[in-house]
Amino acid sequence: MLVTNDSLRGLDFGENILVVNYTLPTRLDAYILRIGKASRFGSKGAVINFVQTLDESKFIREIEDKYTTHIKEWSED
Repeated sequence: MLVTNDSLRGLDFGENILVVNYTLPTRLDAYILRIGKASRFGSKGAVINFVQTLDESKFIREIEDKYTTHIKEWSED
């Protein structure tokens, strides 16, 4: 497991890793750099994002729109 921040540039952590974004970056490119650690060179990995504010929720939607993807929401409700 890897708990991330923006200082991970250029580091390789091997295969099949779990990336945890306890706080989200504020730029789309920084988010992509972070989650890229989860799946390197065709390996599989997973990402968990802790979304705590309305702005972070909007940021997740921006990611989905820009990269034509869906980030699954998990809720205890």
